[in-house]
Amino acid sequence: HIFIEHEDGTIAFYGHLQQWGVAVHEGEAVDAGQYIAASGSSGVSIPLLHFGVFPEWPPVDGNDLAINFNNADGPLDSNNGLIAGESYLALPF
Repeated sequence: HIFIEHEDGTIAFYGHLQQWGVAVHEGEAVDAGQYIAASGSSGVSIPLLHFGVFPEWPPVDGNDLAINFNNADGPLDSNNGLIAGESYLALPF
């Protein structure tokens, strides 16, 4: 897994990455759009990416922020965030 701290203090979490597939190191600065890892199926039987954004460190389960992507098409919750268990189509930029 990877945690990335943003300039506004929020923390992004990326989980279920391929074993040996992480391309960044602790303390390294990363840029938007930079390749950071290969998603995989660690801990589960199908490939997926577990992603979340938390308001501060340390991240606490259940305290994640509602998020959306500029290129995602699908149902949104009342905060315009993605809904767990729903499917989303990635649209071209």
